[in-house]
Order: sequence, then C-alpha cells, then structure tokens
Amino acid sequence: MLKSKLLIMLSSCMIFAATAQETKNTQSGADGENNAQETKSTQSGADGENSAQEAKNLIPAGDGEDVLALRKNWGGYIKCTDTDQHSGKGAILIDRAASVMTKTFIPIDSDKTYLISGWFKSKDPEQLSRIYFDVRYYTADKKAIKPRSVQPASNVSELARAAEKGATELLVTKNKWPRAPHGILAVAFNAKEDLSDLPNLEFARIKKYTYADEGYKITLSKPLTNAYPAGSKVRLHRYRNYQGISKNRLPADKWTQVSFTIGSGASKKYQFWPGAKYIKFSLANRYSGKPKSKDAQQPQLLVDDISVTEVLKEEAAKTPVK
Repeated sequence: MLKSKLLIMLSSCMIFAATAQETKNTQSGADGENNAQETKSTQSGADGENSAQEAKNLIPAGDGEDVLALRKNWGGYIKCTDTDQHSGKGAILIDRAASVMTKTFIPIDSDKTYLISGWFKSKDPEQLSRIYFDVRYYTADKKAIKPRSVQPASNVSELARAAEKGATELLVTKNKWPRAPHGILAVAFNAKEDLSDLPNLEFARIKKYTYADEGYKITLSKPLTNAYPAGSKVRLHRYRNYQGISKNRLPADKWTQVSFTIGSGASKKYQFWPGAKYIKFSLANRYSGKPKSKDAQQPQLLVDDISVTEVLKEEAAKTPVK
C-alpha cells in the first residue's frame, strides 16, 4: 500500500528519479541559458573529470525533480510542480507567503569560496513575489551562529557587581564604551580581548543602555538564564545581517537568476562568520508591496536549480551579487 502511494506521488509530480539527472544535463533553461549541470557535463579534456568534481552541487534537492528528496531536505510549505520549470521536469513551488529552510548541514572549508545560485519566478503576474535568500551558519557541533554573536561593538569591560540568574539589570565598569550606542543590541559574557570567544553564543539582548557616574547601566530584554560573578568579562555587540540577497517584484514572464559568493575569496561583507563550519539556507517568499486586503491573493514563488559550488578566488572576484 505504501509503495503504491509513493508511486502515485512521484507520477503526479512527474518525477523520474532514474532520468532526472540525464534530463538536466541535456536540456537548457526557458531563457536559452545552460544551467550549471550542463556546463559540468560538457567539459572535456584531460582535466574534465577534475573540473566536474570542483563544480559539484553541494546542496541536495535544489530543484523539484524528486518529491521525496525535496521533503527530506527542506522544511516548510514547499511542493514540487511540473507546470513551469527553468530546466528539467520539475520545479519547487512555495504557494504562500512563507519561509522555508534546508535541513541538511553542508560542510564548508574556511580556505575556500562558494558560489550560491538559484533561479526564481513569480507564478502569478497579479501578485508578484519578493524574496530573501540567505545563508545560516553553524558551529562544528552544529549550533546556530546568531547575528548578535559575531559583531563586537566595544572593547572588553567587566561586571561591577554580580548578576544573579533571573536578573534584568547589569552594572558594567567604565572602560571607554560609547555613551549613547547606536544599533547595539546585546551584551556578550565571558568575552576576550583577542576575540577568540567569537562566535559568542553567551549573550543577552539589551532593552536599555545608560551612562552613569558609577558605570554603564544595562537593562536586559529578558532575565538572565545564568549567573555571573562580579568581574566577569563583557563586551557590547551589534546585530549583523545574514548574508544573502533580496529581490523585489520578481517577473512572472521569465526566470530570474540570483547569485552571490561567500568565503575567503568573497567581499568583506560575505566573508564566513567566525567559527562557521556548516551552512544551511533560508528562503522567504513575501508580498511585493503591502497586500491590498487581508483576503489578497497569496504570492506564489517558483524556484529551480539552486546550487552551491566551489569556485576559485579569482572567479569569485568577477562574480557580481545579483
């Protein structure tokens, strides 16, 4: 019975696992451009095999060819469709304003550079999509690296008095911290001057920050989950945006490619975050502009040929964020 259901699901999405790879290697996209897999399959010469290996797509289920792989490797409101695709037999469909995220931890090498690319299209010309496509970093033990854990905004000072578990007020010894900080949203504990504590996942969000004669008074957004003795080293942190790209008013009459590079050969803004050993990807489908009413048509987004490939540093320098 289970086997029959699976066969029906695969048939409805036109998923042919045995031929999907071959189809992708021979068919060009709707706009006449070859995708990354075609480039890989047409390489020749003595170094063709090595080049193909270098261009290997590291992200599983970056298209709608295999419904089972899609469900295994993505979380959220995500489907496969055979009605419109950039290449191959299927594409990914997000049929509402929602965010989806990959489940697989993709290992990264701190000395390498990676090209992230994907093809996107609004399904309904009357309700275009805005997308946010970004990277999420994880430590060696697969803990999420938060935006407030990697962007120092001051030198290291220390607690002027002990902070008990559950406390919402801190007093920090004066040490040339800004009197009126802008965009500083967290205080990190057990900080080190050489920044070897980054990413510092032991931080608390700041609600209010004031300068007084006795030191810096900090009101926290939530009670502390741990206790810290007087003299504990602390540092101010700013929020750091996730690396990625956004596109508004995606056309419904053609596929649009979005790409950017991350890693050692990328621009300063797209360098790996401290301590990053793995990555995942988040994709948000949003309204292009404010919806006219609460009953307005949901934006529907088509996605295809998402890839993560290693590139040389000199190639990364020539790749614009688009």
